[in-house]
Amino acid sequence: MPDIVISGSGGFIGGYLTTAFAARGLAVVDYHAFRDRQDGADTFVHCANIHGSPRDNAAFTADVLATVGDRVKRFVQLQSFATLHGPGRLDAAAFNFGKAPLLMAPYPYGKLLQESVLCGNARHYPGLTIRFVYLPAVLGTGGSWSKVLATAKRNGVVLPPLMRGAARANYIEVGDIADHLAATAGDFAPGIARAILNRADSATLDWRAFFAAARIADDSSARAVAKLAATGGALAAYRLMTTLKPFRVPQGEIDRRPPRPRPQAAPDGGAEDHSPVRFTGLVQHIVRTQPYIPAP
Repeated sequence: MPDIVISGSGGFIGGYLTTAFAARGLAVVDYHAFRDRQDGADTFVHCANIHGSPRDNAAFTADVLATVGDRVKRFVQLQSFATLHGPGRLDAAAFNFGKAPLLMAPYPYGKLLQESVLCGNARHYPGLTIRFVYLPAVLGTGGSWSKVLATAKRNGVVLPPLMRGAARANYIEVGDIADHLAATAGDFAPGIARAILNRADSATLDWRAFFAAARIADDSSARAVAKLAATGGALAAYRLMTTLKPFRVPQGEIDRRPPRPRPQAAPDGGAEDHSPVRFTGLVQHIVRTQPYIPAP
């Protein structure tokens, strides 16, 4: 019987957790391999995410819960800080530490719908331990934020309007997730509980410190302002669409989906890119959703 089952084990976080737990002497299996077995497991960690389709992501999560809910003791959902801020239409009192969620883009909306699905279907599994773990920017070899930092230190950073170097930043290392899950390995109390992962230095960390050793410039040009306005309009339209098309929590079914193909490494582009990192499209989203949040 495996100790840990991980969905999305081919991704950045899932792949790291698979290696980290195996190194601790634990038996770790991928979700699809576990799905086709008959035994149980102590902990299931849901890392898989369908980024481009929030509703497909929610339906997949409902099916995953239906598939493993009677076979594991603990179901851990990795969440995003992006669900903890801003105006939202779902019942904030029911989850998210009582904070209203931020419905700004498909990715955080998909994470929010995942939480809605798990909370709505938890009644079917009264003995299951369900834990939500909220993550800011996650650093580590192979992760997107680490690549951004490496490019920034090499080529510099250009911050758009309304995003100054004094804006708060927040991060954890991918190993912090493994440490948290290992430290709470004995937590099998039935019901829903939540945890926020912060590093203590994020309480005072700003973007200039986050991009230490990088050249930082501010872009307040008319073009940058226009792009920011266009992005804000697009996100407002997306928020309106999610309000006009209410989401209903689906009843999960046993998952029969084939494993999703793992992304192939991008081919070498040839000459090294010397362009600076430019934060433009989701600047308001990034700044508002990454600050240090004291655990309740």
